[in-house]
Amino acid sequence: MNKYMDALFSAMKKITYFIIGCSLLFNSACRLDKLDVDCLEHVTFNKTYSNAHYFTPHDIKETTDGRYIICGSINYDTDEDIFLMKVDKEGEVLFFESERKTSTSEVCSSIIVTKDRGFLVCGKAESKAYFAKYNFEGKLLDDTRVELFDASECSCMNKSGEYEYVFGGRAVNPQVSNSYVGTLSLQGQKPTIITHYLPNPRDNGENVLSVIPSKEGYVAVGHSYNSPQTGIGTAVHFYRLDNNLQRVPNTEKFYHFGTQQDIASTVLEKPDGNYIVTGKLHAPEEGNNIFVANVNPNGEVLQRYEYGGNRNDQGEHMIYAHEAGEYVVAGFSSSLSSDGSDDMYVAKIKENGTIVWERTFGQTGIDERAHAIIPTECGGYVLTGFAHKNDGTRDVQIIKINANGNVE
Repeated sequence: MNKYMDALFSAMKKITYFIIGCSLLFNSACRLDKLDVDCLEHVTFNKTYSNAHYFTPHDIKETTDGRYIICGSINYDTDEDIFLMKVDKEGEVLFFESERKTSTSEVCSSIIVTKDRGFLVCGKAESKAYFAKYNFEGKLLDDTRVELFDASECSCMNKSGEYEYVFGGRAVNPQVSNSYVGTLSLQGQKPTIITHYLPNPRDNGENVLSVIPSKEGYVAVGHSYNSPQTGIGTAVHFYRLDNNLQRVPNTEKFYHFGTQQDIASTVLEKPDGNYIVTGKLHAPEEGNNIFVANVNPNGEVLQRYEYGGNRNDQGEHMIYAHEAGEYVVAGFSSSLSSDGSDDMYVAKIKENGTIVWERTFGQTGIDERAHAIIPTECGGYVLTGFAHKNDGTRDVQIIKINANGNVE
């Protein structure tokens, strides 16, 4: 009897394992089918949005429901106001919010999606750095505005913890705009400034355009006129701060890649502990070129690569590509356009500087510039910027491309 029961129990176990295995395989197949369907339905587009005003989009992020939120400023002839615009995966507008405030000026430079599906914004309100919380419908929440420093602005912001954020920009110190980095907390609805770093007063202007948390603190890049090589314009500026926002000794570097007006717009940390930086440099008799540089933690340049031609080319933003060891740069190029006007530029590159692909998007006689880019599903990307028309107005432009950089 016991042998019979053991055999029956063993058989039942095998049947159970078989059923579980089939179930797992079925569920896995369903997930694969869903991914295949999503990729088959991956929509690309190139759209502009206009209301006869002057738009300057600055940032784009993916929302918690898989759509896209864009922030920037809209100029109403006499004043500038923040706008937030949400579009779906096909580029259709879900909402557009802008609170017009006459005789004042507000700009959104950076936007981050928060845990409650809302948005944290930084920028400038009149002459002070501006931080505020917006709800998931793009509406400003009452009593959440926080301002920092007189004559200052927030140029960039990144998430650094569950409720913490790091930001950077410039502030008058005391007569000249110097770079600064700060941190804030958002455990409720109102941002709370934790601390900030502002260097001892320096003689010439500078600005932080990108700041990120790193393994041992923070890394900031931008541009500065305080390079030891005076009289040749602004230099790419790199420095590191520790977790207490104190400058790490011997890490501040100035790079004159070109002859004048060299600017870094983005820094990313690489898996090997080094950093990759992009921006623009001025080349004699060749206009501006896009640069990408690999930099070690001491700020020493390991490799540098240039892209563009003999006109005006600039890297505005850079992100990690879907593939390891590759990056995507967005900005604009007049060298690669058919008529010499600015065209939106996007390129995927390997960390050794090799171009995987590069694309431009533009219309004859219209200047188009990309300011921000993010990855999307199925290996694609979506970028935003503006199209400056001949009548003096600017449209918001959003382009969603596939994994090969194309709009199908």
